[in-house]
Amino acid sequence: MPRTDSVNRFAVLRTTTTPADPAGRSPAASPPTDTAVAAPPLASVADTAPTTPGRANLSSVRARLPWAIAPRRTAIWQPVDRSALKRPIATAGAAPITSSIAIGTRVEAAIGGVRIAGTLEGFDYRGRAVLLDGTGQRRIAGFDNVIARSPHRAAPFCLDALPPEALAKAPASLARAMRQALELKVNGNHTAREYIDRFHELGYEVYIVGGCVRDAISLLARDPNATPYQILPLINDIDIVTTAPPPVARHLCEKLAPELRQGGVWSPPFVEQFGVVLAGGKKAGLADSEGIDIACMKRTGIYDEAAVHPDTNEKAFPTTFGHDLLADAQLRDFCANALYYDPLNDVVVDPSTRGIADAENNLLHVVKPQRDHLAEPSLSARFYKFRLRGWETDGETLAIIRRHCQMAFLPKNGKQCYALTSVLGRVAPKDANTRAAVEAWLKQLEQVMEFDGVGDLFRKSIRGRTREWVIEQVLKRTRMGAGAPHVPAPAGGDA
Repeated sequence: MPRTDSVNRFAVLRTTTTPADPAGRSPAASPPTDTAVAAPPLASVADTAPTTPGRANLSSVRARLPWAIAPRRTAIWQPVDRSALKRPIATAGAAPITSSIAIGTRVEAAIGGVRIAGTLEGFDYRGRAVLLDGTGQRRIAGFDNVIARSPHRAAPFCLDALPPEALAKAPASLARAMRQALELKVNGNHTAREYIDRFHELGYEVYIVGGCVRDAISLLARDPNATPYQILPLINDIDIVTTAPPPVARHLCEKLAPELRQGGVWSPPFVEQFGVVLAGGKKAGLADSEGIDIACMKRTGIYDEAAVHPDTNEKAFPTTFGHDLLADAQLRDFCANALYYDPLNDVVVDPSTRGIADAENNLLHVVKPQRDHLAEPSLSARFYKFRLRGWETDGETLAIIRRHCQMAFLPKNGKQCYALTSVLGRVAPKDANTRAAVEAWLKQLEQVMEFDGVGDLFRKSIRGRTREWVIEQVLKRTRMGAGAPHVPAPAGGDA
């Protein structure tokens, strides 16, 4: 739900920094629930964003925003004593081989009978070492064939690599709610706590990520006295990220739930190339459990095309994984979606250092503005999913979204058109299960895109057969809950 005080505070901030624009105020913000009809959220103000020469005139109507909005966290977030942080220690065997050498270490590897020198970059979807050789080529070798060329250390604890302001002690009510949520069944009779504990016993780090962390923080901003029972309903969808490679995650599921077919894992093996293993829930035929999404921390390559690698003779997507929460966060979409919860220490992890404040204020900032966002097919669609929930933004972020819309909403071929319809199908409200509801949602989407200056792109692309394909994609998901899992997820892709 939106923060009325945050909307009012931003209005004051804007009128004190730039003159208010009396024309064209948008309708009042609607609750950011997943409903089919919502209203555009923002009141417009003077546009301080620089223009980009040579860009097409996207629309005659533009949202006019301050170039940057940077609210601060509320006082409920306290610093963390790093010396008191607990770390997972392997108690069920040797420490993970994938953490035996830190990323960035100079190594040698035997590949095809030849010694190759390079720098360790992480590991691939099968848990094999990935290194960059002297020419910058991505090479793959088993960790048992990799030797450090100089004194080295094991991969550090992920939280040790983050700045102090990236860690915040969870308020007591949030910590209690999270502990209660981990006792909910996610795969048959098995709880999320069982999975997290098992990863820890094997020496792997685990963090809860996604909409449940964001929404709990948003609630606490509106009501600092919210009880665990008020927070708990927001944590009904457990997504975790881990330092464990996908084969380890799949094997763990099978060992933990041997009474279930394939341990309740329902995701096809190919999605492990994106680091994803999905278990439990309705798609596994287990209607009495919520399901659990397990993802490996990503570093690079999530938007590259699949290709046959000469070292393995396998055709796969070149995703590289590793012990790096900052890199994983920077591959997500918005700062508020790049928030993690450490269940071992009851700590909220905010690698971008602005995600907590954004979640408290229902504000959208891209995690890494300087990144080439045109490679992310779902960024603008997800942006408007949250705009329709009443979330705000600033001029810098909106400039990035406008550039992205020029690519995403003007597809040049059948592949790009399919990507657009598929993405829109995934970001539509979950209750849009009739044609009338989908049409109402599309109308609202057009209105908020018009307000943001890209309404003409919507009208050019979402018409005729393409519009019918979007409606078909939405109804397929909302009526049947079927279809392949969305991978690679947009960096941060969550509810």
